[in-house]
Amino acid sequence: MPAGLLESELFGHERGAFTGAINSHIGRFCIGGSPDSLLDEIGDMPVEASPKLLRVLQEREFEALQHA
Repeated sequence: MPAGLLESELFGHERGAFTGAINSHIGRFCIGGSPDSLLDEIGDMPVEASPKLLRVLQEREFEALQHA
């Protein structure tokens, strides 16, 4: 899964955040309903997503992809 798509799926995005983002999307961390998450094959994730995922795990906060 490409890094941008993975980040959008996990963290969500706002309308216009990237080409083709015609609607806002709530990420899985936001709609999870539980503080527990299972991430399988984390070693195969794109390197660009690592710092953002670490922030979620340590600080329990995240930001959706926003329009640049």
